[in-house]
Amino acid sequence: MSESRAQAVAAAIFSDFIVCRKMRQTPERMSILRTAIDMPSHFSPAELLRKLNSSGRAFSVSTVYSTLSILVDAGILRRVLFDSRVPIYERSLRVCGNCRTRKHHHLLVCTSCGRIAETHKSDISPEILQSMLGKNSIGFTPGEISLTVYGLCRRCMCKASAASGHGLQKLDNN
Repeated sequence: MSESRAQAVAAAIFSDFIVCRKMRQTPERMSILRTAIDMPSHFSPAELLRKLNSSGRAFSVSTVYSTLSILVDAGILRRVLFDSRVPIYERSLRVCGNCRTRKHHHLLVCTSCGRIAETHKSDISPEILQSMLGKNSIGFTPGEISLTVYGLCRRCMCKASAASGHGLQKLDNN
């Protein structure tokens, strides 16, 4: 889906959502929506605020957070939480998936530097999970799956390897 199509779909969903809830469609909310859809695949509220403020208008932190919450409630964005870190946001499958594949994706999070990467190589889908769960006691039906794998990215693994290698050389020299 093209970026302009993603913008149009998100705007239509957002308009319907706020009208149904008798909320106001303010210029600030619409600007936050457009900027959020244009952000890279994963972004923090601080990154969104920097991008918004770089456009020449000043946005408050509370306006950004409250609008992000509305966008999540509307199904336009997904909020992804990693341990105690600040939430990260991404476009939802409802709007455009990741705008490149429209497929479910899973996240790879580096525990050292915080880098986030996506992988689409997975046989896990809501349908497969449902068949694995079968009939369960709470009647749970999976809708969207988000698998998060924590580990070290290549860059941090190389740094760790280099650091441990130097430590061994120092011990050998003594």
